[in-house]
Amino acid sequence: MDYYKVINIRIKEFFKKLNWFEKIYPVVAIIVIVVSFVIASEKNWLSLVCSLVGIIAFFSVAKGFYIAPFLSITQAVLYLILSISQKYYGEMILGVVTIIMSLVTIITWLKNRNKEDKDFVQVNKITKWEYIFILPICAVVGVGCYFMLKAFNTNELLTSTFSMVASLSSAYLVFRRSSYYAVGYIINDVIVVVLWCLTIKNVGLEFLPTILGYVLYFVNDIYGLVNWKLMERRQNKQKNIEEQESYQKL
Repeated sequence: MDYYKVINIRIKEFFKKLNWFEKIYPVVAIIVIVVSFVIASEKNWLSLVCSLVGIIAFFSVAKGFYIAPFLSITQAVLYLILSISQKYYGEMILGVVTIIMSLVTIITWLKNRNKEDKDFVQVNKITKWEYIFILPICAVVGVGCYFMLKAFNTNELLTSTFSMVASLSSAYLVFRRSSYYAVGYIINDVIVVVLWCLTIKNVGLEFLPTILGYVLYFVNDIYGLVNWKLMERRQNKQKNIEEQESYQKL
């Protein structure tokens, strides 16, 4: 009985940490995905499940919940399988890399949970030189990905290449706990919507949940960018207070 009471308290505490948008968005997003699946003439259950898991996973990243990398691994596995079915080998490789990066991210995020609220990760402020360093790396990776995917005879080669570069840079920034992680994901969301729209043109509406999923991820990632900047401001403010209190004790 006490066990269920503890769970009930935790659930109530969790919802208290959500604002009105954060309470409404997941519900609306799930309804949109399910409705799109129902109205589609062709059904693809994997597309549905992958999109639903993605909604929860990317929402958790946007909120900065420390459990986000665990959910991201689940979504990456499902998306990897979905991509293989359409010979989008760039997306497939991206899924493998995402799984590996998420495993590393789990360790980093668990070690850097916010002191005031352990449910959230501590935002990291990285230097401008690190951001600048990422740009030439992305260019080199982009060229490498292009020729690798070309060798695999990947469908929609250029689109898949841009998607890989945008996602890999974002995965790195998630690992580094940067508030700008969402910028790459926002770009990738647009690219992937185009990619799967081309698929629908060829095979029908069975991947409609995937497309709408990435439209919803786009909204989520914009919110994530804003929310992480707010988290960063709050955490810096708390850090300054702690430093002042520590200084006064000297």
